[in-house]
Order: sequence, then structure tokens, then C-alpha cells
Amino acid sequence: MRTPQACCAPSCGEDDRSGYPETVAITRQRSDASTRRAGIWSRLRRSLTQLEADQVAEQVKRASSDATPMSQCAIGERVCVEGLVRAVTLRPINSNPTVEIDLFDGTSSVTVAWIGRRKLPGITPGRRLVVHGRLAGSDVHPVIFNPRYELRPGIE
Repeated sequence: MRTPQACCAPSCGEDDRSGYPETVAITRQRSDASTRRAGIWSRLRRSLTQLEADQVAEQVKRASSDATPMSQCAIGERVCVEGLVRAVTLRPINSNPTVEIDLFDGTSSVTVAWIGRRKLPGITPGRRLVVHGRLAGSDVHPVIFNPRYELRPGIE
């Protein structure tokens, strides 16, 4: 910040200090405007994936009151989570057929597996699902095995 200096005209005898409060006020106004602009630009720069995650999280929160966000679930506890099915995979585990889905609620995702099943009618990518079960696996790759589930309409 610059220091106040005497006026450049030797005969004037005034200091150049009168403009500082106005300068500070103008700076504050610009910072408020730039903050608003930064908020708009940050929303415009968000990726399509981030925007979709926000949309899914908002709609899941609005649709379900008893579901816990997946990011707040702990390994080993019984959970009720709701989300959007992103992928359905048939994968054998120890020679048993297993249907696995990737369930995403906008905050995190969890793998849901039904061991001994080859297909589950009604579970397709884009479908919303409420799942009740015990969360297993690790913090990096959480899994719910053979849960109770409810089909819901897809996200609009």
C-alpha cells in the first residue's frame, strides 16, 4: 500500500491523504463484484460430471428423507442409501454368478452385489434405487452384499 505524500506543488502545503477512504470503499465494492463474478465463473467452469453429481445429490436428497448420504456412511454399519444406477455388471465370484451395480448418490458411490443371481429385473442404468444392507469392503471400495432394495423412477 502506498504511503501518503505531500502534494507535489510546493506552494500548496496540503497532504495527499484525503483520497484514501474513497479508494478503500471502491476497492471493497470491486471485491464484492469480483466475488459474485467468480461464483458465476466457477459454476460455468464445472465439468459435466460435477454438474450431474450436484443434480443427482439434490434430487436424491429431495426424494428420500430416511436415506443417508453415502459419503457419511461408515464401514460395518447398517445403511439405507439411495442413488442412481450407473452400471450393471454380471461377474462371477468364486464360480458363483454375481450381479454388481455401481450406485451413485452425488456424494459418493458404492458397489452393490447380489451373489447367486444372474439378473435382477428392473435394475438398469439410469434407474433410481433405495438399498438397505450392511456396508462392507473398505473406505476406498465400499460394497453392500445381497441387500434389500426398492425400485424408484429414474432421475429426470
